[in-house]
Amino acid sequence: ERGLATPLEDIAAAAGVGIGTLYRRFPTRADLVEALFQDRLAAYVADLEAAVGTEDGWAGLVWFLGRAAARQIADRALSELIEQDLGPDTIRQLRDRVLPLAERLVERARASGRLRADFTVGDLALVQHMLAGAGAVTSPVSPTGWRRYLTLLLDGMLARREAPTPAEEPAPTVAQLKHV
Repeated sequence: ERGLATPLEDIAAAAGVGIGTLYRRFPTRADLVEALFQDRLAAYVADLEAAVGTEDGWAGLVWFLGRAAARQIADRALSELIEQDLGPDTIRQLRDRVLPLAERLVERARASGRLRADFTVGDLALVQHMLAGAGAVTSPVSPTGWRRYLTLLLDGMLARREAPTPAEEPAPTVAQLKHV
């Protein structure tokens, strides 16, 4: 809920155990992170693999962005873990698989002719970051409000389009955003 920097004392309290019990089970923060996030990061990698395996490169990219955004918005710490290296070997090995898969996903989407020719894997990482940020801001107003921004971003990623894609979600009002 509060990210990877949450104090271990707070984590122990939320789990209903003492800090000593937490340290006996997980001697380091890296051990705790690995235990908590190995499966979640593996699922993220599996989504990326599935997207790369999609017949239509553009459809795979669109599907992956939706899946990844939903995962990262629901799990702030996962979002942070994808962006930084915390050291556990298993997690590092999973993260090392992300870049080649992401590069392949972008290549396939460009080859489809639908993705802008100048879109890079770095752009993909920043688009994911933007969607996670949009989700953090809009979730108090609408749990799926981030989908509007996915639609807007996808339109900007297209090589060409005849007209803007209608957004599935309404825009939050300024008054709603003031309460976030």
